[in-house]
Amino acid sequence: MRQLALDRTYAAPARMASEYIADPVRLAIVSIVVLALGYGARFDNGSPFIIAALEPIVGNTFSLVEVALIASGALELIRRMVIGDYWLERSPVSRYVIFVGVMCCAYPFLHMIANEGGVRAPLELMYLPMFILTFFLYLFLFRREELPVMIWLVVIAGVYKSIEGIAVYMSVGISWGLLTGWRDGLLMAMMATGGLIALMIRADGDRTYAKIRNVLIWLLPLSTAIFIGCMRRSYMLGLALALPVLIFMLRGRERRIAIIVTTIFVIGATAVLLFIGLDFGDRVASSVSDPSKEGSSAYRLLEWYNVGMMISERPWTGWQMGINTINASGIQFESVSGLIPHNIYMYTMLRGGILGLVAWCSMMFGTLFMNFRTVRAARRPLERFTALWLLSTTICLIAAGFTSPVITDRLQLFLAFPMVMASFLPGAWGKRGVTESNRGTVKANEA
Repeated sequence: MRQLALDRTYAAPARMASEYIADPVRLAIVSIVVLALGYGARFDNGSPFIIAALEPIVGNTFSLVEVALIASGALELIRRMVIGDYWLERSPVSRYVIFVGVMCCAYPFLHMIANEGGVRAPLELMYLPMFILTFFLYLFLFRREELPVMIWLVVIAGVYKSIEGIAVYMSVGISWGLLTGWRDGLLMAMMATGGLIALMIRADGDRTYAKIRNVLIWLLPLSTAIFIGCMRRSYMLGLALALPVLIFMLRGRERRIAIIVTTIFVIGATAVLLFIGLDFGDRVASSVSDPSKEGSSAYRLLEWYNVGMMISERPWTGWQMGINTINASGIQFESVSGLIPHNIYMYTMLRGGILGLVAWCSMMFGTLFMNFRTVRAARRPLERFTALWLLSTTICLIAAGFTSPVITDRLQLFLAFPMVMASFLPGAWGKRGVTESNRGTVKANEA
């Protein structure tokens, strides 16, 4: 087997690890990022891994994890000032993220101030605005050459959630789901698809990718079981849509392997569903007609009807931030998600009007097109694996957005991370933009 020379675009994880150990501030920052990517569980899933000091201090949302993540940006800035290392990474989707920030965050907030004649801080500030903040924060914290390290951070977070899922099962069983947050659903979907893609893409002497590949393959049975046990139906649907696209993007031999692997995966996933059978069956059965349960189809339909009526009243201007959904159905039901409906597309239109929806769709499809470009431009196994992996993640998010608010349950801290990772791959900028991987960094002497 031939040995690929180490691509200068990326630093070897072993070298980066030694640099982190020698730099306590940098090590602390990376540890905080792992905490933000993996820690946290819903109060109702019985996780024994809850740390009281890290639980929300404002409502159900803002905790010391968010405080530490924001503080990591200040730490990194001070660190760079001390050592005189000034640089800034760029992303081809930054303009779309800014567009979302203007139409779905700044505009609804100013709309609220204008209508109410004063300033208040609704809980919505902890969701979509936090996603905007973390996108630029991750872009600030990581270099392009640290992409393999970023992959490892996602894997470490996935391993942690897998262990937590086992602990929940041993403590209370399946119940409402092993890991009930939307962030956990996406993270475990990434772990499962990562293992599948690793089986399809050989290492071919790429040592950095070979280590990542081995870990993901060994974890695949557990990742699949935990993912199914999460009972996140929106991400199951997203994964089902992503797999055919991945198979289409593969080459001849890879495609044949993918069909075999996908068939085995479907059989294995079905076996897991049969194992947890009654719990999942009861949830699906109760999710059809009981409007008193947030996860039910009846609840979602009532919620979407009410939000749709509000949108129809103000399709262009939208409704100010902090306004609860108005029940126009005439049916009394408990609204447990009055601020943010279970549909990100409806939510962005509710707050930002038609332009808010355009902003969100432009960001998601801008990310999707970037993913396709990186798949075509991949030069080595690590890049090809990562590009396909992140493509499947974006497809999952686009699909899940129709039935879930993909900016809550700590997903607002995770969502930007795969977008920034994709920005560091060759081909992200396209023909008219910056094509060489090292051109994405602006240094002080170039500014």
